Amino acid sequence: MKKLVLIAFIMGVSNFCSAQIPYFDIPGLISRYIEQNNAQNLQRQSLRTNGSFAATAVTAGLEKPSRVRFNTALSSLVYINYLEYNTMCNSYINPFKKSKCQNKYNYLKSAHQKVLLLVTIPTLNQVNRGVQEQITEKYIHITNTILKELETLKIQVEKDNFYTRLLLDRS
Repeated sequence: MKKLVLIAFIMGVSNFCSAQIPYFDIPGLISRYIEQNNAQNLQRQSLRTNGSFAATAVTAGLEKPSRVRFNTALSSLVYINYLEYNTMCNSYINPFKKSKCQNKYNYLKSAHQKVLLLVTIPTLNQVNRGVQEQITEKYIHITNTILKELETLKIQVEKDNFYTRLLLDRS
């Protein structure tokens, strides 16, 4: 009898609780709260992005007519006369120094030719005039560096050749 009353009491309480208290989905409640916050954040970010795009659209519209195709005139490029430096390494008697000098000369010559090739290739895309000026300025800087290296190599060869001749004359 006690068991029957206890079972009836539990069933009555469970029916009463289920009728009065709604079902709480705690994980679902947390996920809906996080989803709502994320949706609000995305909405705020999209409004901010649209405002930023509207502010930069005017600048981009004004910048577009200033773009040009990057075609470098060969007359504006720096010319290196390699005939001046072609035979400078032949004055070495030592074959190791001669090959080292020739390797450095060939390296500088090929570096200049590669940079010249990169600058003279016409592009399909348009670039700003400022970017075009920067590219030309960098090319001139690289070419001046190569010229300076060639001149120092030539001076070094002349100095070594002078000392070699001085030693040969004394013997």
